Amino acid sequence: MELDKEGVYRIDPDGTLTMIIDDLKRPNGIGVSPDQKSLYVVANDVTVGGTRKVYHFELRPDGSVGKRRVFHDFGTGRGAMGCAWTA
Repeated sequence: MELDKEGVYRIDPDGTLTMIIDDLKRPNGIGVSPDQKSLYVVANDVTVGGTRKVYHFELRPDGSVGKRRVFHDFGTGRGAMGCAWTA
């Protein structure tokens, strides 16, 4: 790993890197809603008993995240890999 901790990071226009989510294990894909008010994060921890979920976060105007909820739980089977929006 290149970083000390897995997380979800925001890169500001000036190049500043900020971790905005630090408590998910194996985040592996993000998507921002078209209205830029929601952030979706795929967590795909493939260890035994690991979390395989898609989380929804309130996305605040300053780029930080608010309230979190489980958007979809894959259970202990296969999970998701990445995230993409389609029109």
